[in-house]
Amino acid sequence: AFTDASGYVFAKMPEELQRKLAHDYFSPEGNAYTLGRTSVDSCDFSAGIYCSDNTPDDFELKDFDPARSEKYVLPLVKMAQEEAGRPIGMMLTPWSPPEWMKTNHSRLHGGELKPEYYSLWAEYICRFIEAYQQAGVDVKMLSSQNEPKAVQTWDSCLMNAAQEREFIQHHLYPALKRHHLEDVCLLIWDHNKERVFDRVSETLNNPEVAEMVGGAAVHWYSGDHFEALQMTHERFPKLQLVFSEGCVEFSRFGGGGGAGIWARFGAGGGQCRSGVIGFRGGGYEFRHGCGFRGGFLYRFGLGPLGLLAGGPRLGLRFSGGGGFRRSGGAFRRGRFGFGLRFLQLVFRMYGHGFSF
Repeated sequence: AFTDASGYVFAKMPEELQRKLAHDYFSPEGNAYTLGRTSVDSCDFSAGIYCSDNTPDDFELKDFDPARSEKYVLPLVKMAQEEAGRPIGMMLTPWSPPEWMKTNHSRLHGGELKPEYYSLWAEYICRFIEAYQQAGVDVKMLSSQNEPKAVQTWDSCLMNAAQEREFIQHHLYPALKRHHLEDVCLLIWDHNKERVFDRVSETLNNPEVAEMVGGAAVHWYSGDHFEALQMTHERFPKLQLVFSEGCVEFSRFGGGGGAGIWARFGAGGGQCRSGVIGFRGGGYEFRHGCGFRGGFLYRFGLGPLGLLAGGPRLGLRFSGGGGFRRSGGAFRRGRFGFGLRFLQLVFRMYGHGFSF
């Protein structure tokens, strides 16, 4: 995840160190990551709370300006792409609409998008995509709402399946078409995987909506539940299942190193191991994005080992019949970190012949 907070830390680093970091993560000689995720406006990994239009009832979006969102994220993306020698495929995700569009009048603590703002919010999102595209960001995917069943103390917004279906069918997808953004893959759910089958089944029970949606995004926070992914794939075989977010929080196993570090590695590695075993017959792509978020291998709980608030998330794809193929060169010999070496071992042990 290319977050505002990590971009802020990145901006404070000496340029030489910035360049080395971007080279090691994104260059062909380094880890060669090719995918990323960032938020539409602020999220829980931002240095502040902000949106791109603070003017209530600005139905023409005359005051729309994503400069605050771009301030720290875009320089980080730009240097990553320079070192990669190619665009980084980006997923955009909104955590919350502006407070004046919501029932609780706040970006925080849940609330819902007011129906009278559905069309305006869809237009707002399209403007945001276009701004990032004009800045040189290759926007590949868009999810409709981050964690739509969670009321959080940070940026959050509730959206049930009926609301998601209504928003996509009559507002978001038509707006994407008007802006010639149909090639951006539209993802639903973007929340914990144990509920993905029920949510996808409910949202896509309209055949027209099913044609508009390209995938479902899932988070890995609440246990294994790989049977839910398997059921979703079997019922919707053409639907991409995208791992967009997940971590083993550093606090769960206590601070410091030693056994706690290995426990965190084991928990994160177990998720990847189970993914290989559970879906070796699947015909879909299962992606781990690349990321700068919360510490070296933050997503597997190794915060204090890192140089910057942000570490790698794996870039990999699983194909049918248990096969593995590189995701744009995301796995190749080179500067894998200690954690990636560990996960290589996991895949050698459980991945049915995969080798790196």
